[in-house]
Amino acid sequence: MTEQTPDQTEANLSDASSFTVWIGPQRTTSEQLPAAMRVEMAAECGNEEFRAYVAEVCDMPEDVPNGRFHFAIYGGVGKTCCMYTDRTVISDLHPHFVDLAIGPLWLATDSADEAALRFYEILEDAGRLP
Repeated sequence: MTEQTPDQTEANLSDASSFTVWIGPQRTTSEQLPAAMRVEMAAECGNEEFRAYVAEVCDMPEDVPNGRFHFAIYGGVGKTCCMYTDRTVISDLHPHFVDLAIGPLWLATDSADEAALRFYEILEDAGRLP
């Protein structure tokens, strides 16, 4: 599993809805990807080169992000490994943080913007976003 050198360019993403605000996707390093995602990537793609990205999404511009969307794009084969993570509190009665994760999931795309939008729509349609 070989990571291409990240540059710090930021891609703009069209809003998934009129109230959705995206931060990123921004290039990141493989160390910033969740461990479960790195294991899946190694099993599926071995040492193929990839570009790592992370994006955050908010329902309104001033909101706290609804978690993070992690992407590893394998441009040579046109597929992307995606994973969503969030740290949240279960309830006011149980004020401890819980780490949530959905994925990894594979998409047939080599675009960070497209991967972010498609993965967000999948999670939204399934009712899996907080």
